[in-house]
Amino acid sequence: MNPEHTQTRTMPFVPPKEGPLQRHTHTYDLMRQCIHCGFCLPTCPTYAVLGVEMDSPRGRIYQMQAVADGKLDISDDFIEHMYCCVGCRACETACPSGVQFGKLIEAAREQIQLTTSSVATEEGPDAHARGNIVKPSLQQRPETKIAWQPHYYGTSSLI
Repeated sequence: MNPEHTQTRTMPFVPPKEGPLQRHTHTYDLMRQCIHCGFCLPTCPTYAVLGVEMDSPRGRIYQMQAVADGKLDISDDFIEHMYCCVGCRACETACPSGVQFGKLIEAAREQIQLTTSSVATEEGPDAHARGNIVKPSLQQRPETKIAWQPHYYGTSSLI
């Protein structure tokens, strides 16, 4: 067997060149405040319903740091996990390190908008205003046992 065919080459991810999820930024310092203790887990409604680590504040911070460090690309999975957060910030009250998760989730969503702006360009300049771009919803996830309503980019309402 030829060893060239058995090895797969993986392209390293590149950290974002612009936006809030970068190393040596205030947002990166906020991410590093998390000590990954897990006190936020029982307070998070999406984690309580889904039981998926990546849908908890701790899991989302891991993903944000991986993007900032160039270890993870902004993929559909990343986007779904970031938009699965309802933004209630209950995790902030439980956090012994004082992590400002609200600022972090806003920064992640801003980074997603910057990175995926080509999608909006393809749909037209006012696609967000028309509500044509649907963000991922729990309704499409097989492990969800409750009825969640889809939300659209640009809305300020929370679940």
